[in-house]
Amino acid sequence: MVFKKYFRLGMRFISLFLICFIGYSCVPLKKQIYLQSEEDAIVIDSVFQTEYKEYSLKIDDILSIRIASLTPNDLNFLSKYESDFNSSDILLAGYRVDKEGNIEIPVIGKVRVMGSTTNQVKNKVVELLEPLLDSPVVDVRLLSFSFTLLGEFNSPGQYTSYKSNLTLLEAFGQGGDLTSFADRSEIRILRSENGEVTIKKVNVLRDDLLIAGSYYLKPNDIVIVNPLKIKVFRQYSLANYGIILSTLTALSLVLFRFN
Repeated sequence: MVFKKYFRLGMRFISLFLICFIGYSCVPLKKQIYLQSEEDAIVIDSVFQTEYKEYSLKIDDILSIRIASLTPNDLNFLSKYESDFNSSDILLAGYRVDKEGNIEIPVIGKVRVMGSTTNQVKNKVVELLEPLLDSPVVDVRLLSFSFTLLGEFNSPGQYTSYKSNLTLLEAFGQGGDLTSFADRSEIRILRSENGEVTIKKVNVLRDDLLIAGSYYLKPNDIVIVNPLKIKVFRQYSLANYGIILSTLTALSLVLFRFN
């Protein structure tokens, strides 16, 4: 009888331990939902004024410049330099910013672009073409916008975007979103500017991310997401605790049978 009493107490202890263990090994939903509001009240519409600063071109950036006009092709001196942009040679076909901060366009010559935005470059090229072509239209895009996703992404790696205003959440989408064990409260963005590397910390669980300066990525940004502590616990401790509990349970059953 005494043994049965202790056996029941032991089984209750094991059951309680299992409940606590399962509860601890789960990731709370609050740590996975993006852009949460601090207010408990339900907000139907939230409007945020995002902070976006256009990217200023730097040395070795690569630009796509497309030129169209009402000038007939047989009189358009630039038409013979145009080529199709295939996915395999799109960077080779672009205009690279040289060490002096210029790009060289056929016939027009060198154009100073370093420190300018793509929109400013477009206006500058249109201005240079107006005396030469009839109603020129210019489209300028940055081809060398690459960024790297490391850590708790479903598909980490280096990616390229052809959007000049790529947001952090859009980058998450390209990386297959974050895993369930990602620490969304402290995401680090490594950014190289003017020979210096800065680390920006971002919390994507809060909706004030939308008004933060790090909401938009810049070329060559590196986004690092560390795992929650629970991931390490589940990876390395779960199996060991499972073995211990199985052994204790089996031992208790054996002792109960022979007493």
